[in-house]
Amino acid sequence: MAKHHVRSQRNRDHRFTRFSFLLIFLTILFSSSAFGFYAPLTNYTASYNGSLIKLSVYDPYRGTTVESDWLDYLTDFRQSNGVASWLSASDEMTVAVYDPARSTPWRIGTRSNVLAPGYHTNDHGHAAIYAIPNGSPSVVISKYSPENGSWDFPGLVTGSLVDLTIYIRDQLMIIYYIDYEQDPYHLDAYALDERNGARTKIITPFVSPISDLSVDEVGNITYVDPDNETNYMAYHFDRYIGPDTYGEWRGPSTTEVFKTKAMACIVEEQTVSGSPSPENVWWFFDCSIGSTSSSIDFKDGFATTQRAPGHPFTTNSTFRVEQTVCNTFNCDCHYTDITNTIVAPTGSITIADLHPTYDRDVNLSFTYSGEVDLMRLKNENNSLWGSWFYATPVYNCWQLSAGYGTKTVSAQFFDDDLDKISQEYTAQIDYVAPIAVTSPNGGEYLKQGNTYYVTWTYPGPNAVKVELWNNGSFQATLASAISPGTTSIMCTIPVNHNEASTWFGSNYKIRVTDVIFNNYDESDGNFHIGDIWMTAPNGSESIVLGTSYSIQFTAREIPSDPIKITLWDNDVKIGAIADNITITNPENSISWTLVGDLIDGSGCTGINEEITSLGANFKIQARAGTTEFKDSSDSNFTINGIRVSAPNGDYCNSGEIVNQILIYGNQYSISWDALSLPTGDIKITLMQGTTTLGVIATDLPNTQTSYNWTVGKDLNGNDFTPSTGTGFKVRVRVKDQAVIDESDNSFEIQNP
Repeated sequence: MAKHHVRSQRNRDHRFTRFSFLLIFLTILFSSSAFGFYAPLTNYTASYNGSLIKLSVYDPYRGTTVESDWLDYLTDFRQSNGVASWLSASDEMTVAVYDPARSTPWRIGTRSNVLAPGYHTNDHGHAAIYAIPNGSPSVVISKYSPENGSWDFPGLVTGSLVDLTIYIRDQLMIIYYIDYEQDPYHLDAYALDERNGARTKIITPFVSPISDLSVDEVGNITYVDPDNETNYMAYHFDRYIGPDTYGEWRGPSTTEVFKTKAMACIVEEQTVSGSPSPENVWWFFDCSIGSTSSSIDFKDGFATTQRAPGHPFTTNSTFRVEQTVCNTFNCDCHYTDITNTIVAPTGSITIADLHPTYDRDVNLSFTYSGEVDLMRLKNENNSLWGSWFYATPVYNCWQLSAGYGTKTVSAQFFDDDLDKISQEYTAQIDYVAPIAVTSPNGGEYLKQGNTYYVTWTYPGPNAVKVELWNNGSFQATLASAISPGTTSIMCTIPVNHNEASTWFGSNYKIRVTDVIFNNYDESDGNFHIGDIWMTAPNGSESIVLGTSYSIQFTAREIPSDPIKITLWDNDVKIGAIADNITITNPENSISWTLVGDLIDGSGCTGINEEITSLGANFKIQARAGTTEFKDSSDSNFTINGIRVSAPNGDYCNSGEIVNQILIYGNQYSISWDALSLPTGDIKITLMQGTTTLGVIATDLPNTQTSYNWTVGKDLNGNDFTPSTGTGFKVRVRVKDQAVIDESDNSFEIQNP
């Protein structure tokens, strides 16, 4: 217990020193508002006006697009990672960055004496590197400093710059070149590490020029020296928690031990006896750097083969390292068994599962085991790790990578007792656009039997289903698996007039649901499903003109527009029977007092309108205003009886009343239509208003449809009293039957 207490106290002192420095460092870092809030904006838009250029970018902090001044421009505009550059004159280069923390956010720098720049930027967009082969050849880094808002242009290397190679990884920038002007020949490798401001350089002299200089994807240099032997060199960067951050060069060597960033692999450099000679071989067992000189297999416990990187630690286990090494003459394979005495960090992190998120900023929840002191996070696609923070159950507002889809968030922790960083722990989060139902979205009236578009917005990534819900309860599936990106379907509402039908009501909503994530949206408000339908006459009825008939219809969940009843003949509307009907109950009846009478009006005041023919092709339609809620008789019905066609009285012509005038004593043909008459003779009488003046003819055959009348005379040749004047109508009737009709409007009888 005493020994353990002493070790723990030492570790706590060590943690205090390390974390105190970290807190001091973070305090200094964020004390400057200019640097603490620096986040360079990208995707600049360039506008040109002759020899001038203007940059613009949308600034979310200011909520507007901010433009630069007009600047000199010659050619070769480029932008990358928040840095823009162009040749502003024949030998001058201009660099620009947008710093939203500055009151004058466009920060401009110029460098003269520039020809054919080689342009690069680091991942944070703070710098551009280019060569200046004019005069004394050199390489210059133009670096923007967010601390003071200015650019500087330190020269890095000079010389003949043969085989110049510039390599950038994260914030690490390495410049390799051969300088044959120096004596002896030099291979100079210069590294600028922006993470800690370190600038280190290695100079390797040769008595003769070297050849085949190359740089691999992780920054290792390979070259053939004057003795025709292949050599290797690499800039190795180690990062620790606290102040002891350093970078240094490693060159040809025999045995050396490295620490790695992730501490996730064998981390020893090993020499092997035998051929080829170890003096010319340098093996890396460093997963984060690798080696251009060999291929390495890790065999954990002599069983499972894994390629570096990614071999996990297991405490106090044996690893077999097999390595194929090549030199100029041949390749050979060697292996060595290494007992792992490096204890892996204790503990683990679990990132809680998240339901699909519609927000790029998410709150992450963690559970821990073991010694978890500090944590850091990063997104997928080799993005940079975020800053270290004290372990906490919840990390608020972690920003996922841009674009909808399945995102991966990685976490690492720092074990202060062991001074080690853990492996990566990952979680996948589905970042999806919200579903938004757009139609029907509330307040609509949908009619049974009609077809409607159901629409929504949702880019995916999964299929969706569309359902009908009523008053919070599922009713029906309208579509079960609609492909991602499809945003509408056509739905025909079933016709079901049963009072208990699913398809009647005022509390309906459409719900669109992702079939994988189960996120959904529904109509913002309720909509109605209803119908109106005729019940009488509904087809095959036979109705006598001039009698009374009860028109019946039912209306459920329809708009409040007044109902209008219209008469149709051969599917052509001929007039209205009733309008402005307000309904208070589903079942409704309207009395057609005189079958055949219409109310639309002829367009002239005082002129009555009636049907113009009898027949078996009539239908009646009930409609709510001008809406789609309407229904007609299922089939035709018949209007029969007698219909007077002449004289039919005054009529309307283009809004003007045309009087019908008969001349006393002249012959006039009284005519009528007859359909399905009952048994009985025809009788014709003359009316003036509601008064019967007398009989024109009687006992005419039932089949007769016209009669020649001496105007003003009765059947005995006597004058009617009066025999001239206005307000006359002719009435035709089947004797002793209710089959009767008269002139639609009155006519006038004048003396010759």
